[in-house]
Amino acid sequence: MYEVPQSGVAFNIDPSPWKDFTQNQNIAFGYKVIQKNFASNELFISQAGARENANKVLVVITDGESTDQYNLEDAIQNAERKKITRYAIGVGNVFNKPSAAQELNDIASKPNNKYVFKVNDFSVLKEIQETLEANIIAIEGTQTSGDSTKLEFAQDGFNADFDSKGNIIMSAVGAFQWKGGHQTYDKLGTPLNSFQKGNSNDSYLGYSLAIAKTYNKQYYIIQGAPRDNHIGAVIITDNQDNVLHTLNSPEPQIGAYYGAEVCVVDLDLNNSTDLLLVSAPLHNEKDQEGKVFIYTFLKSSVSQVSQVKYIQAVTGIPAQRGRFGLTLASPADLNRDGLVDVVIGAPFEENGQGSIYIFNGRKEDIASTFSQRIRGSSVRSGLQFFGYSLSQSALDHSGDQLPDLAVGSKGAVTLLRSRPIVDLKTTACPNDALNPISNELVFTFEGLPSKLLNNLRPMLPPTIKNTSDHNVENDLRDLSVNVSITVPIKLGVKDIWTNNNMQIEGCSVEKDEPPQIPNFAAALEKQAEVTGLRSAVFELVSTATLDYNKTTYIYFSTGSVNTAPMGKINTQVELYDEKFPLKETIGGVVGGLVFLALITAILYKTGFFKSNYKNLMDEAAAEAETEAEPKADEMEKSAE
Repeated sequence: MYEVPQSGVAFNIDPSPWKDFTQNQNIAFGYKVIQKNFASNELFISQAGARENANKVLVVITDGESTDQYNLEDAIQNAERKKITRYAIGVGNVFNKPSAAQELNDIASKPNNKYVFKVNDFSVLKEIQETLEANIIAIEGTQTSGDSTKLEFAQDGFNADFDSKGNIIMSAVGAFQWKGGHQTYDKLGTPLNSFQKGNSNDSYLGYSLAIAKTYNKQYYIIQGAPRDNHIGAVIITDNQDNVLHTLNSPEPQIGAYYGAEVCVVDLDLNNSTDLLLVSAPLHNEKDQEGKVFIYTFLKSSVSQVSQVKYIQAVTGIPAQRGRFGLTLASPADLNRDGLVDVVIGAPFEENGQGSIYIFNGRKEDIASTFSQRIRGSSVRSGLQFFGYSLSQSALDHSGDQLPDLAVGSKGAVTLLRSRPIVDLKTTACPNDALNPISNELVFTFEGLPSKLLNNLRPMLPPTIKNTSDHNVENDLRDLSVNVSITVPIKLGVKDIWTNNNMQIEGCSVEKDEPPQIPNFAAALEKQAEVTGLRSAVFELVSTATLDYNKTTYIYFSTGSVNTAPMGKINTQVELYDEKFPLKETIGGVVGGLVFLALITAILYKTGFFKSNYKNLMDEAAAEAETEAEPKADEMEKSAE
């Protein structure tokens, strides 16, 4: 059977009748195919996917005569009334019989030389493929002006998605001479609007399709047109099919297929789209092939329409012609950090074996470098084009409460399980507090299988290495110390300070220590009795000491004593007896007077006072005569 993925030509062939029969059984069913499944109201109706104005084509492949030919004529007449064009293909030598050949001619439309084919074996069907293709296209016809084709090659359903109301949006990339476009259907498949076609021939609009949900509860239809102007474009429309944005490649390149795949990402799972990923899998840059451009949705201050802003691009590893970005998906939070991650396929890497990349989501974008690259050859030997398709969700298929990822390859689908991730952080706390430390910590991690997770082994994140370097500069390390200040506040019951509630800024009072000598005055009196002294001088000492962890740090001094520093303030205090010594004072005065009288008597008896008195009188008389003579001379002169 020849199949063309076009909606305009309805190959509504039910596989159930002929999948249970083989050529060896030699049982024909030609009329039943026409009567029961096609000529009736079961398949060529809108509920079954047929368009009202689409031409109807039926291809019947049979390897024998019908067993109840009396119903064949009615079935053919029903097909004629419904204007179903019929091709009849007979397989095997049975159609060398005239009756079998005539039945084949009756099933087919006229003329028989155009609609009847005979082959010896099912394997020969491939040889008539081009003939069937040419005939079927001729049925639709072409126009000499305008679009030469409309929906004949539409490939309706090339992509599909659901809007917020549960309606189905399907793209038809080949419609209207490959302008492409989309149409919206309700849950029952009834069209809700007319077909929304693109504007450029051969642009392939609808080659990729995604639905973005905005912050204001609206949704946008995002379609890629990878052949638009030979460079590619992305068209964003609202739910009324109004074009809001046309995105062109930030790095335009002919043939890059920009818009081949689009993917929306809800980073924080708040039901609002945060990022838009647009791939250009044929973008060439030195030795790399493929690039994914990332946009963010921004709230507009002047309208309800979200703005789209380009923020970054990511690529795969160099030296690979892998068509990086041919597939995109944002299935789940794979590393359990609360942000959705992105999976990008590169199915042509490593000579067609393929690989996928995982980029972790961040608060406002995705990481610029991939966290994990999974090669198809590491998953299973012989896989081809690993990553050609990706599941858009990551369900827990394995029942281990972790997301699983389905990855398509040529002829195979691989289900990848997530593994528990153990986050490991290493710190260095050396005991050497003097010298700079440079240590390399080497460790191995071997996760033990968990019975709760079907013997799944935990693993370290791919970004963690099995070595960890720690360099410690001690002069930059924090040192926690305490400064203890001790101040005397009382002498016995006497306060030393006028303010008993003394405070030191930045310090708190820890405790009051009792004095080692409770009765200070009694101790001084006892000392005075022993020494015979009635006064004393002593020192009040205030200290400040440094307290630190001596098991980690030591105090190093340039001197010979390596003890922690201590500050001291010494205050000298003199104490004396406040009693007045009356007896001692009177005795001292009397003794002094007696001693003075004794000295005076001795001097008198020795004539000390007499000799001096006479000498003093003579000196006084001589001075008087000397002073009298000048005064007399002055008086005489004045008389003259």
